[in-house]
Order: sequence, then C-alpha cells, then structure tokens
Amino acid sequence: MLEQTELTVEATKELLMSSDLRFRQVPGWGTKADIKIDDKWLHLCRTDLKDDIRTSSAEGESSVEEVRKKYLQKIRYGARICDEHGYFAVIDSYSDG
Repeated sequence: MLEQTELTVEATKELLMSSDLRFRQVPGWGTKADIKIDDKWLHLCRTDLKDDIRTSSAEGESSVEEVRKKYLQKIRYGARICDEHGYFAVIDSYSDG
C-alpha cells in the first residue's frame, strides 16, 4: 500500500503560497512544475478525490507564479503528498468521471 499524507484545504494553500516552485523538462512529457517541501522537490500535479489519478502540465505557463496561482485556484479538497513516488497532488474534483 502506498503511504500518502492527506492535507486539508488550508494546509494545502499555506504550502502552495510559501514553498519554492521550479520548472523541469521531462523528456517525452514536456515541462512540469515541482514544489519544494521539507527540502525535497516533489512533482506538482492535480488529482481527484475518488480515483486518485494524477495529471499535470506546465506547458504555456510563463512563470512559477502563474503555476502557483493556477493550483491555488484548483484546490477543492486539499492535497495528497507521496514521498515514495515524489508528488504533491492538489485535489481539485471529486471524480474525473
């Protein structure tokens, strides 16, 4: 079983507002954004509450502040952090289906 930490909406907002962000090129996948939590760079992405399917893209974003604003606006249910797979996923909907 994958170990994940679930964050509240407020905790998610606080981390997104206060943490460093960066862009990263991923061969075959394009530009991705990362967030630095506890001195670790984690992939910044979005997911849904029910199915936990993660997706992301920073294509077309001109600055990390644009990315920060986009993800802050998406928060609906908090976030999931997984150190094992290296992601910080904002939960933006109940289900993608």
